[in-house]
This record gives sequence, C-alpha cells and structure tokens, in this order.
Amino acid sequence: MDYNGNPGGVKLQVGFVLVEERREGNTWIASWKAEEFFVPPAMHGVGIVSRFLDAVVRHFQSLVSRQPPRWFSELRVQFGTARAGQSPAGRKPRAVGLAARHERVREIEFYKSRGFQYVKQEDPKSGAITLSLHLQRKE
Repeated sequence: MDYNGNPGGVKLQVGFVLVEERREGNTWIASWKAEEFFVPPAMHGVGIVSRFLDAVVRHFQSLVSRQPPRWFSELRVQFGTARAGQSPAGRKPRAVGLAARHERVREIEFYKSRGFQYVKQEDPKSGAITLSLHLQRKE
C-alpha cells in the first residue's frame, strides 16, 4: 500500500494482521492481539512497520473499503501474556527477562506514538494491557 492506503503497483506482502471486527451499538470495533500484527524482523527499521499500521488505521477509517459499509469507531490492540515459558492464565507471569520486557515496552510505545492510549492499567494478575485509538470518520 502507498502512503494513502491505496494498493501500489508492485505487490509485495510485508506482513499481516489478524483482526476481529465486532459491533457495539451502532458502531464497529476492530481489535487484534499485539503478536498477531506481524512484519518480518528483517523488514524492521526501514519504516515498513509504521506504514503498515498507518495503512490499517486508514483502512478502518474509510467506509469505502467494506461491503456493506460499516463505520469503525475504535481500534484496539491487546498485549497479553500467553507466550511460551509463561505461567497459565490467571496467575502472575514469570519473569521472562529484561530483553522481553524491553521489547514489550517498545511495542507499546510504538502504538502510543500513533495515538493509541491505555484503556486501563495493566492487569496485575495476567499482565494484560489494552490500547485504543478512537477513529475519525472519513468517507
């Protein structure tokens, strides 16, 4: 996709995101788990991750790309703790090292740099955090 979210001339898949769309009242919310937004590490550092997230945001701001048209009022990204080597759900996660903690903080700060905000504080038992971006409607 180009900077405006339009398909470009050359097609090259640089990543993917698994998005859940659900209706709340008269609007729709799109959400995904942080680990389900993926760009290969070899493509990090050249702006592809940022442009990919920007294109996802533009996609959900626009009514044109969906049939039937639906207005998405919010995007949510969820950071959980269900990765290998961690404790079962409902219990405080085991320490996974400074590098893993740094990576999580870096990812959260990346989303915050794009306007996402905390929905609520980190869950003390599971370590789960949800960030949200309220969308402005674009026709």
